[in-house]
Amino acid sequence: MRKKQEVIDTEVNPLFGDDTDFTAPPAAEMFAEDQKVEDTPKEQEAEAPAEAPKAKEYTQEQKDEMLAIVDAIMFEGEYSEVIPFGKRYKVTFKSRTAGEDNEISQRLDGRVFNTIISYQNQSSLLTMAYSLVDLNGVNYRDMSIKERYQKVAELPSPLVIVLSELMSKFDQKVLEAMEFGKANF
Repeated sequence: MRKKQEVIDTEVNPLFGDDTDFTAPPAAEMFAEDQKVEDTPKEQEAEAPAEAPKAKEYTQEQKDEMLAIVDAIMFEGEYSEVIPFGKRYKVTFKSRTAGEDNEISQRLDGRVFNTIISYQNQSSLLTMAYSLVDLNGVNYRDMSIKERYQKVAELPSPLVIVLSELMSKFDQKVLEAMEFGKANF
C-alpha cells in the first residue's frame, strides 16, 4: 500500500530523525590513526620538510587557450565549446552565469528528495539544461530553460551519463582557465 505524497513529505526520515537508537562510537575509535601521530616525538615531525606542491606546467598552446577562455568570459559573458565524442557525435556546452547557478540551487531547494542519488540526478539534469547549447545539430540555445530541461530529461540515461562527464570536464577546464588567468593578469 502506497502512502499519499503529503504524508511522505511530513514524516521524518528515520536516518535523520531524533528518535533513533544510534550511538556514536568513541572518537578514539573513529580516529585511531591520530593516536599514532601523537605518539611520534615532535622533533621527528619537524625534521621532515613539507614539499610545496609544484605548479602545473602548461604548453604555450594551453596557455593561449586558457587566456582565450578568460577573455571570452570577461568580455562576452560566457564561454562555449564544441566537444566531439565518439567518431561522429558532438555536443556544445556554455559556461553558466552566477544567476543561472543560483536558479539551479533555488529549483533544487524547492523540492523534496528522499535520497542523495535523487538530488544528484536532478542537479545534473538541471545543470545540463542550463549548459547545453547543441547536441548533434539540435539547437538548444533558442529553447526556454523549461523546454531544454524537458528535452534533456527525455534523453537516454546512458547518454546523459556521458554528457554529464563531458560537461564536468568542460566546467573543470573553465575553472582551471580562470585560475590561470587570475594569476597571469
